[in-house]
Amino acid sequence: MYQMMGKKPNHLLKENSPYLLQHAYNPVDWHPWDDHALNLARTQNKLLVISIGYAACHWCHVMEHESFEDEDELTAKNDLMLIMFIWQLPMLSPAGVAGR
Repeated sequence: MYQMMGKKPNHLLKENSPYLLQHAYNPVDWHPWDDHALNLARTQNKLLVISIGYAACHWCHVMEHESFEDEDELTAKNDLMLIMFIWQLPMLSPAGVAGR
């Protein structure tokens, strides 16, 4: 498995979006919006948390630092939740998911 500065990648590592890739080594076990992640949340009975961050948004960066970089806190979040990252709204439509 790829390593970057001793950090383990999450599920965003194989994405094409530069925005999603910049979060591929966050301690959050990020998942892209896709059928696999939705089915995983359903079968594991996990709360689905969706982030629609924006690269130029100051408060998105503040939230990332405060909510998604504390490794101790994230252990519990990753165990209880499936956390997804959406980088464009068309991904929310059935055609957007099918078009991946």
